[in-house]
Amino acid sequence: MKQSHSPPMMPKVVHRGPGDVSPRLNKPDSGSMQIRTSYDEMIPSVTEPSARFYIDVMKIFLALYEGTLSLEEAVSAAETLKENPEYAKYAIDPTLIPLTEEYKERIVSNLQTLKKFNLFTRDSVKSAFTFALLTPDTPISKTDLQILKILEKNPLTTLVDAADAIGATPRTIARSIERLERNYFLRVAGFVDMTSFGAHSHILFFTLAEGIDWEEVEEGLALYPFTKNILKTTMTDLGYASFLIPGPDENLSLFADHVSDLSAILFDYSSLHVQEATGSNSNMYLLKNDQWQFSDAMLKIDEDDEASEGDGQMRLLECRGWQRGLNANDFIVTAEYSKALRNPPRVLRENLRMEGWDFDAKQIAQSIRKSHDRGLILPFLSYSGLGLPTNFCFEIICNREWQDRILRAVVHLPSVTYYLSARGIILWVQVPSHQQVEYYRAFRALEDFEGVRSVQPIMTILLKGSRSELDFVRYWRFGSKGWTVDPELLNLGSYFPY
Repeated sequence: MKQSHSPPMMPKVVHRGPGDVSPRLNKPDSGSMQIRTSYDEMIPSVTEPSARFYIDVMKIFLALYEGTLSLEEAVSAAETLKENPEYAKYAIDPTLIPLTEEYKERIVSNLQTLKKFNLFTRDSVKSAFTFALLTPDTPISKTDLQILKILEKNPLTTLVDAADAIGATPRTIARSIERLERNYFLRVAGFVDMTSFGAHSHILFFTLAEGIDWEEVEEGLALYPFTKNILKTTMTDLGYASFLIPGPDENLSLFADHVSDLSAILFDYSSLHVQEATGSNSNMYLLKNDQWQFSDAMLKIDEDDEASEGDGQMRLLECRGWQRGLNANDFIVTAEYSKALRNPPRVLRENLRMEGWDFDAKQIAQSIRKSHDRGLILPFLSYSGLGLPTNFCFEIICNREWQDRILRAVVHLPSVTYYLSARGIILWVQVPSHQQVEYYRAFRALEDFEGVRSVQPIMTILLKGSRSELDFVRYWRFGSKGWTVDPELLNLGSYFPY
């Protein structure tokens, strides 16, 4: 039986903002947002908070699509979604969903199905939303593939330089990027070295102990104010949760102690990783005639291999720890900038303004330049719909030598994100469905080698969205060594009924 508990309150930090936004919505007793759309009659009425979260996401999208809600109002409405614990389990911003007829029709059709068959549970409503956003694989043109390869090498290349590389005009490049954004959700984002600002990424892998209820564990993790995202599938016993923990070092040790204490009660297996480096790689040269090729080099990870010209580039952002000369404003600008590095400064300024921070163009330019000059940000490509529907997450416990070997091998993967810690390396891999067995076996075979202690796989898992860094720091203090909070607020155990 669940017991009531009162987690510690987080003191809110007030930042400079453009003034209050007053959208045409409120929360009645049912808790559902009152947003008017022409589709209201086909939207089911739900009262369960987690199911209501996905209904509200769809309502915001529909209202934004048909113009009954302005972008500024939609951003404000999206902020209220973050008050729902379900946001920690599936962090989604409805204002970032492309406003296309196709997505609108899918959402409306799925909402009609929910209402017709009285499907009002969280799982059914969530499925209706997520299935509406599935991106079908579509062939890519020769020009667009050329542009992807150029962006792969230099995500921040200029239109002029890209045009010179393939003998085209800058306008041709711009149109190609627009198509890639529309058809394949192309985005140039960036990893940020949070440790330079006094914040530290952790990932906890775990399997539940016998008799422990997953829903109670998920609820506790969702309520914990330092949780970034949570993941567990029905296909495996293994799950993970990621956290962003502010310093100083004493706070990090205290958090690890809380995890250890809780793990003794909740988990059969637990493995806490503290980020030392991260990166991402894609290899478009493996895509030939709309078919992904399997690189035999993946079967020889234990051998020293020299990368060829067509291989991807292994990029790594190392966590270097707190740096002097950075301030809270630098963090806020860099965190927002990292979501879309090719956005012009005016868009970045407007996005920050709608989230409650008011910066002038000079401040934004200075912070961006400082982040690049200090090597705090690593650009990477994000895309979908290119024939990579199968996703794996591998937790590989290994020594430093094998970390290096695996990093050299990632250039032979179609798409991968990697996360390094003192315990080993974590990979999120996207591969073609007809090659999933080969890739799965290639990584599981690593357990046969001395220096690799274990390989834990989670199938069909994509590295998904999470609470943004800006969601956290509204409640933190920026001190002489970066972000910090009072140690008592880190007590993870106070959010669980055990």
